[in-house]
Amino acid sequence: MKRLIILCLCILLTFSVAGCDIQDYPYKANYKELGAPINEYYAKGTLESCAWDVEILDDALYVGSGDYDKNKGPVNIWRYDFLDKSWYSDGIISDEQIERFYVFDGKLYAAGYDPRGSWDKGNFYVRENLAWTTNRVLPGGIHNFDLIKFDGKLFAGMGVVGKDFPVAVSSDGESFTQVPLVKNGQPIKLETSNAHNRVYDFFTLNDKLYAYHRFNDGKTSTFDIYCYDGEKFVYYSDLMTKLETDRNTFSHINQKVEFNGKKFIAMGNFYVTEDMKTAENIELKPNIEVLDLRVIDNKLYVLCNEKKEKNGKEEFRISVWFSTTGNIGSFRQMFFYNYPVRALSFTYGKDAFYFGMGYGVKAQKNYDQNGMVLKVDARV
Repeated sequence: MKRLIILCLCILLTFSVAGCDIQDYPYKANYKELGAPINEYYAKGTLESCAWDVEILDDALYVGSGDYDKNKGPVNIWRYDFLDKSWYSDGIISDEQIERFYVFDGKLYAAGYDPRGSWDKGNFYVRENLAWTTNRVLPGGIHNFDLIKFDGKLFAGMGVVGKDFPVAVSSDGESFTQVPLVKNGQPIKLETSNAHNRVYDFFTLNDKLYAYHRFNDGKTSTFDIYCYDGEKFVYYSDLMTKLETDRNTFSHINQKVEFNGKKFIAMGNFYVTEDMKTAENIELKPNIEVLDLRVIDNKLYVLCNEKKEKNGKEEFRISVWFSTTGNIGSFRQMFFYNYPVRALSFTYGKDAFYFGMGYGVKAQKNYDQNGMVLKVDARV
C-alpha cells in the first residue's frame, strides 16, 4: 500500500513538472526555443527583428516584425508549421511593420503600419489561398494601427494628415470611406499637416464600439475616446489621458480584451474599465509590466515581464497570470521563466503557450534574442 501511494505521488509530480494540469501555482516552466527566423532576414538582434505579435491559425504559427519608425521594410512574415516543425517565409509584403494579427471569419488578417508606396492609401493584408493578399484601400491611411470587425463592418484605425479622418469603414472589405470624429457638435478639423492625428486602438464593450484618438502637434496633446453611433464617432471621454502610459517601453500600441462585461487594457500598467470613462489599476505585483492579454476557455490570461539583474546582466522574469472572473484580486500566477529579453506577445494552441521575444521599442543596442519564439507546454 505504501509503495502504491509513493508511486502515485511520483506520477503526480511528473505531470506537474511537465506542466500538465498544474494546480500548485506558480511553477517555474521549462521553455523550448523554436528559433528566430526573423534574424535570417533582418540584421540579428535589431529592433526590427522583434517578434511583435504571434498568432496561431489551423496548423501554423505566424510572426510579425519590422520597424515603421525607421522604415525597415518590406516585412517578411514567418510561419512555423506544426506538422513538420519547420519555419518558412510566408511572404514578403510592401509594408514597414506588422505588429498586430487578427482572425476574422476564419481568416488571418494583418494591419500594415506604414506602406512603402504613396501616402494616399493604407494597407491591410489577408492570408487566403496560401498567400497574403494586399488590400491597398484605406483612404488617407499613412498608417494602419488597428482593425476590428463590428456590426458586420470592418473598421480601420489610421494615422492621417491634413483634413482626413483617422477611421475608415467598409461593409464589403473593399470599398472604404472615412468616418467623421465629432467633438462639441462639430467634426474635428486638424489642419496641421505635421501633427500626429491617429486612432491607435478600437475597444468594444457591451455591444458598443469605441476609438482611441490621439492628437499631437508639438504644442498640445489630446488622448480622447470616441463612441460610434452608427454613422460617426462622437467624443465620449478623456479616459486615456488618465492612464499612465510612460511604462509602455516595449510596444507602440496597447493590448486590450473584453471579458465578463469589462474592458482590460495592457499598456505596461494594467487597467480595467466598466464604462470607458474611469478605470482601475490592477497591480499584480510591484515592478511588473503587463504586455499582452488573451481570453482562452473562459479565462483571462495576462503576460507579464519583470526586469531583473543577474551576474551584472539584465534579464526578465516572464510570467503568465490568469483569472476566471477578472475581478481585482482574483488573478493567480500560473508559471514563470527567465530570459534575456521581454516576451512581447503570446498565444496559445496545441496544448502550449508560444511567446514572441524582443527587447522593445526603447532598445538602444542589439539583443541577440530579439525575434526568438519560445514554447512552454502547459494546458489551460
